[in-house]
Order: sequence, then structure tokens, then C-alpha cells
Amino acid sequence: VGQSIGDRPIDLLDTPGVGDTDVPPMKVLTMIEQELIASDLDQSQTIDGVIVTTPLPDGRVKLGAQLVQLLVEHGFVGEDKWKSVILVGTKADRATHEERELFGTDRVDENGQPLGIAGQFFAHAPDGAGTWVMTGRDDYSQLQGAIAKLPDGQVRYGAPDPARMAEAFAAQLGVEKEHFQKELRASREELEAKFARHEEAMREEMDRLRRQHEEMSAEHKRRERSLQQEMEERIAAKDRVV
Repeated sequence: VGQSIGDRPIDLLDTPGVGDTDVPPMKVLTMIEQELIASDLDQSQTIDGVIVTTPLPDGRVKLGAQLVQLLVEHGFVGEDKWKSVILVGTKADRATHEERELFGTDRVDENGQPLGIAGQFFAHAPDGAGTWVMTGRDDYSQLQGAIAKLPDGQVRYGAPDPARMAEAFAAQLGVEKEHFQKELRASREELEAKFARHEEAMREEMDRLRRQHEEMSAEHKRRERSLQQEMEERIAAKDRVV
């Protein structure tokens, strides 16, 4: 964090995984969405890519990764939106050969559905393909390479209507659609209030700086007038002596 990969300076925003410290899936979803919306509103804090992790030994797309999958599908904007997402299979050093192979295989079942974990995650991406890497203890080289190759330009998020979001997410999260909409609206209102407070604080700071500048300018002019008056008095006194 705070260092560069290639010529790209890197800062990481870390969100809890689903189940981490008893964080419910809905909370994880709203935390991620808030960061994405904030990235669109504050151009000094843009998000250039999303890293999704899932342990290789688990052999499946876990719920947290599924949430990001749905966010990209329904909320991200742009034809190349999937190119900003990196799927990371973690704990490669603990995984078997079969588990590592399952993660990246392009094989499909009898119905044409992808068998590989990466294939399942990127199923709705163009050509069903996307960037995936593996990491192990003390080996992040593949991930570093993928980050260095992220496309230029920030991730764009459309903040879909809560009712439409509920249709896509509620069942996956195991919550009622009405509850989902209520939580999502509350999260967005919280973010709007936060930005409103930030903007108000910025306006107050700008007003303070403006007043300070005006006071300094007035003081500078006062000193100039005082010096000018002093010079004129000295010249007048000299003329009287002569």
C-alpha cells in the first residue's frame, strides 16, 4: 500500500469478507457500493480496479465474490467494465494440483456451463473471459503483474435503482426485497449526508480562507498607505529645512 507496481502508484481499499467479524452480506454490499459511488463523486479518490479474492481450496465462487459479480453485472458502466476486475485464487501453496486446475480450467459441463471457478465468475463477461491469477504465501507476482496491466481510467458505477437492485440481489443475500431496498436507500442517504457535510465544511473553509485573504490584503494596503504617508512627511520636513 502506498508503493508503486510498475509505474502505477497503488493504494488498496480493503472491505471485510462476508462473515468476517460477523459482518452480514448486506453490510458488505453497501460498504462496497459506498466506495464505488464515492469514487464517482470525488475525482481525487477514484477507484481504478477491483480485486476479488476466493480461496483455491474452497473450490467454488464464494458469496462475497458473487456480490461483486452482481455489482459488476448490474451496476458497473462501460463495455470494458469486466477488464477492471481481477479474480484472485488465494492460498495456492495449500491447494492441490486438482484445485488449482479447477480454478482456471475452461472446461464446461454437458449443458455448456463453465466448470472452472474463474469461468463461473466471468460467465457474464464478453466471451466469458476475464483476468484471474493465483497467489500463495509470499508469492504475489501474478497479482502484481495483473494490477500493472489494469486499463487506464476509473471504474464507473451507475448506482441502479434500489427496486431493480433488489430483483437481482435480494434472493442471493437471503433477504426480503423490501428490506433490501430499505437498507440500500438508507446506505445511500448516509453517503449523501456525508458528502453534504463534507461540501459544507469545504465551503466554510473556502470562506475562511477568503476572509483571511481579504484581511491580509487590507492590512497590506494599510501598511502601504502608512509608509507612503511617512515618506511624504519626511520629504515635506526636508523641504522645510532647505
